[in-house]
Amino acid sequence: MALCALLSGHLSAQAVEIVAAIHYSSEYTTNTLLTDDNEIGEWIHAPGVNLVAQHDSAALALDVGYDYIRRIYQKDIFQDENVLTGVSTARWYALPQRLDFFVSNSRTESTVRARQAETQANRQVISNTSAGSTLRFRPRGADELQFEYSFHDINSNQTRTDSKRHNATARYLVGLSANRGLQMETTYSNIEYEGLFPDAQFLIASIGYSQTSRMLDLDINVGYNWYDREERGGTGDPTYQAALTWRPTPTATLAANAFHGIVDQSTSLDGTGSAVENTGINAAFVETRGDLDLSQSFGRTLLTIGGYWVQEEYANDVPLDNSRIGGRVALSRNLTRRTSLTITGDYSNRDFRDQGDEQDEVRADLRASHRINRSLELSGTVSFQKRAAQTSRSYEEWRSGLALYYTFWGASR
Repeated sequence: MALCALLSGHLSAQAVEIVAAIHYSSEYTTNTLLTDDNEIGEWIHAPGVNLVAQHDSAALALDVGYDYIRRIYQKDIFQDENVLTGVSTARWYALPQRLDFFVSNSRTESTVRARQAETQANRQVISNTSAGSTLRFRPRGADELQFEYSFHDINSNQTRTDSKRHNATARYLVGLSANRGLQMETTYSNIEYEGLFPDAQFLIASIGYSQTSRMLDLDINVGYNWYDREERGGTGDPTYQAALTWRPTPTATLAANAFHGIVDQSTSLDGTGSAVENTGINAAFVETRGDLDLSQSFGRTLLTIGGYWVQEEYANDVPLDNSRIGGRVALSRNLTRRTSLTITGDYSNRDFRDQGDEQDEVRADLRASHRINRSLELSGTVSFQKRAAQTSRSYEEWRSGLALYYTFWGASR
């Protein structure tokens, strides 16, 4: 509360850039249940409000963006729903270069059961609210020693995956030059799960290297992480994370990312839709993923081609191991100063080997948008998706619709 009061007092004296808009979309789906038989078509209407706020000064950095929509279903198969998603962060530099405080919140919409179709009955909103502080010291030259504490409150509106986390981090940054540095970091996390689920402790130690230049940005971290679950024992595994952005020409960009480490959350449930032990809801698993994208612009046209691979391997004999491999392509073009066209396509193969299920998914989208004036934008979309599965549900669906976006306050007008 004291931090909020200080932030309010500072914001009252400094300008905050705010952009506010209302929007409305109307979309028709040929298969609202995403089933392979008895397909039902209906209109889905979605009025909403979008709000963005930004502020950046020597004492305070603020970035807020939320979108609220109400989905109204033409038929009574699903109940109308309210959905709020977005991200907000605020950092107050109480003592510049020495002590700062931060608060943040993210709200994301995701599926509940990974193998089932993404209908309203299989979606939930996950909220992650965190707060903490960072204490900084300059022991020598460009080096910096940091001690950080953060508290995280994670909640979902359907599954019993709520948890509270206390993180303590010690970090030492070595400034090799103006654009190169080393980082050594250790983080301990105490995780308190909801209800009777056993708690856990998480420890990770890593060393990293980063550099930036006109043509190349590179960030690499390697280390080891330990995960110890009460009543279940512990597990450990090496960890690494790498991000590379290469700009060989002014019009081309290659981006690559890789990750390997222990993750402690899952979106799997048992067959009744209830969270019980041994379903993997709170089981630890080792996640390995890689992502590669190549973007090339040709005047007013941008082409992006990419691919990805993800694997989840569970501990404690939880039978939820799975892997996914896929590719994507996107083509966008500014037809005129006010009109743009975007075409995207995505293919993936997901193998749930412990359940004996394999899914092939194809999705294609076409979107055209036209800015009528400084405040009003009109867009139209057509999309197709198809899933072919061995044991879970197969389906195909066409969607088409129109949307209006009206900015009534802010700089974008």
